[in-house]
Amino acid sequence: NRVRWISFWASAFAAWGYCLSVTVANAMLPQIQGDLSASLDQVSWIITASIVAGAMGIPPTPWLAARYGLKNVMLFTLVVFTFSSTMLPFSQNLGDVVFWRVVQALFGAPILVLSQSLTVSIFRGKQRGMAMAVWSVALTTGWSFGPAIGAYIADLANWRMAFLTVGPISLLAIVLCWYFLPHDKPDKALDFDWFGFGSLSVGL
Repeated sequence: NRVRWISFWASAFAAWGYCLSVTVANAMLPQIQGDLSASLDQVSWIITASIVAGAMGIPPTPWLAARYGLKNVMLFTLVVFTFSSTMLPFSQNLGDVVFWRVVQALFGAPILVLSQSLTVSIFRGKQRGMAMAVWSVALTTGWSFGPAIGAYIADLANWRMAFLTVGPISLLAIVLCWYFLPHDKPDKALDFDWFGFGSLSVGL
């Protein structure tokens, strides 16, 4: 039972880091706009592009987890998410910021799906309901406190430092998931509608 809860908290912490990254930029847009000399409609792409990329990253996640294993996919997405989060503060122009936000969201959104899937799979009965409630509260704090944390750090230092804080959080999540997430057997027989996914992506 203790091992299940440790695995749960490891995946929930990883998902919390992604949720924090989604909204951490909201309160920093005016500072980014001034620093990069961008217009309001241009700087808003930092939010818009990440939302669209996040929506595109979710559909293939169950297929990837079934084919390559949940733990392997979780670790891969966490590594790319951590790398993109670390590169964000070193962006020299708005195009770089939008690009790394897209990469961050594209590989960060699957973390949310995988964390929820793991929670459902390792708990049964009443424990599942309690675990999902705790999981929901944990993720809500990431979304809710993201703007406040971003604004506070940006006020103390700058927007680059606020983005940089996501990197160490996700790095810790990699270590926790590496040690505590259970291995699962891949299912290579599962198919995925790539044409439908491509059409959805183009539509978005």
